[in-house]
Amino acid sequence: ELKDLIDEISKSKDAKEGTNKQKIRDFYNSGMDTAQIDKLGAKPIEAEMQAVQNLKNLKGVEKEIAYLHTTGVHPLFYFFAGADEKNSTMDIANLYQGGLGLPDVSYYTKNDPASKKLRKQYEEHIAKMFVLYGNSEKEAARKAKEALNMEMALAKVSFTRLQRRDPEKNYNKMPVAELQKIAPTMDWKAYFAGLGLKNPGEINVSQVPFFKGMSKIMKETSMDQWKAYLQWKILNNAAPYLSKPFVQENFNFYGKIMSGQ
Repeated sequence: ELKDLIDEISKSKDAKEGTNKQKIRDFYNSGMDTAQIDKLGAKPIEAEMQAVQNLKNLKGVEKEIAYLHTTGVHPLFYFFAGADEKNSTMDIANLYQGGLGLPDVSYYTKNDPASKKLRKQYEEHIAKMFVLYGNSEKEAARKAKEALNMEMALAKVSFTRLQRRDPEKNYNKMPVAELQKIAPTMDWKAYFAGLGLKNPGEINVSQVPFFKGMSKIMKETSMDQWKAYLQWKILNNAAPYLSKPFVQENFNFYGKIMSGQ
């Protein structure tokens, strides 16, 4: 059984550095050491949060976005390899709208009382997470507002769930040069280089209107808003793996409020 195998490896004293055995042992043991996790608090993400705090300009922001995409944090959009839907023998690069913290575009665009209430609760949740991270209540409230406003802007240019169901609408294969014309604010060559992908070949830009809109938003976003938004993405992604207060607050919102658990 897998658990028995991992239990056995976790007790290994002689796993050689760099071997899969050593990686599995250390990964498993670090995840099981809840006392150490609680002691560390937000320390594991401190370097990444600080790197965002130190950003000076849009060029730095773009570099940071590429870096975060290699770590499993997805500000603005998703990038992944997948089958070419019109040539199944090929895997191609895909760009897909994203950057939101709520499960669907409709949570941001609907203006009925329930949706408004949920957005308020989401904003309060973001602020609580920033307070846990160590920001003052005033600073946390400001960052929460900035981060939510960024997500609201992205949601406005995103396809709805219904629009995403249309395969033709979501298939737009093009070279990097064409993508650069559609979304000129982002330096796409630099982005792909940041992923370690010098030549991505043809790319399926799933939602062209989103990337056009995103480019415009990027141009108009202040550095303070970038910092709040990117820090929120890091915090939100890490929350389930940090100390108990983070895990609890994350569950309060996504578990209780969102899912009724």
